Amino acid sequence: MKTTITKFVILLMIITLAACSKEGDPGPKGDAGAAGSPGPQGEKGDAGTANVIYSAWMPIDWNGFNESNYKTMKIVEPMITSEFVENGGVALFFLRAISDDLTLVVSTPYQSGEVLVFGATQIQSGEGTLGLVASTADGSTFSEEMFEGLEVRYILIPGGTLTSAGKVSYDYESLKKTYQIQD
Repeated sequence: MKTTITKFVILLMIITLAACSKEGDPGPKGDAGAAGSPGPQGEKGDAGTANVIYSAWMPIDWNGFNESNYKTMKIVEPMITSEFVENGGVALFFLRAISDDLTLVVSTPYQSGEVLVFGATQIQSGEGTLGLVASTADGSTFSEEMFEGLEVRYILIPGGTLTSAGKVSYDYESLKKTYQIQD
């Protein structure tokens, strides 16, 4: 008897659910409701440059090592700390040459003949420094004259969220636009 009642209840539920189908055309659209009151003012967001810091263009000054095959320019930068580096911060270096009708900006590392120019970050005894380095892999010599008229700039980009997106572009024009960097 219990089985018959259970089957009857299940059959009744199936018939009830099947009978709930939509019939006819939809009715006319109702009027829009009144606008709600404005919400509270949100907090001020971060600066549009995402805390990016950039230096002025400066002449190259081999104030560290100035050997015939190895030269360094030391720049003391208080933003360079162990925390900055450990949290994914990067320092990017760019070289600029200006002539009458041409301005050329290149990123480092940059190679001219046997001379390789690159930027470096160093933290020693709690002091953070940046460096521009010029050297040759084969030990050949080069002259400071090849750097006359060139300027250097660094851009510090603090670490944020780790990405798995692959290669990130660090070309100068893209960085200027993204971080609102002025020449």
